[in-house]
Amino acid sequence: MAYTRYHLNGTAPPAIGDHLVTNKSEPIFKLTHDDCHTHDMTFMACNPAFYAEKGVPGHRSCAQNIAEAMKPWGMRNYLEAASVDPFNVFQNTPDMTLKDLGCSRAGDFVEFEVLKDAVVAVSSCPYDVVSAVSL
Repeated sequence: MAYTRYHLNGTAPPAIGDHLVTNKSEPIFKLTHDDCHTHDMTFMACNPAFYAEKGVPGHRSCAQNIAEAMKPWGMRNYLEAASVDPFNVFQNTPDMTLKDLGCSRAGDFVEFEVLKDAVVAVSSCPYDVVSAVSL
């Protein structure tokens, strides 16, 4: 998401009509619908080392979930997934945005127009160790 933030002149999250871009600065998705308008583009994907630091070794993580889902497309381990800036849909990371917590509602959705062939993996963040406000 660093390249997307750059192309959005540092504004985040993207607005309707804005593009998510690749690390080659090529538009890959166009945002066409967004009920929530609150998505994190700054916080990393949680990973096994992150949980080990918190005293919870072996806890499921986004990077691990993504790596497992992407294995058929050549991703070898969670370190490759952890190196990618995630687009955390509906996630409001406290102290990094000015939006209220809990701003998404049942039935909210985002929709993208796909501009290039892509393989996409999604993880429902398993973070449950402490309040996100404590991060």
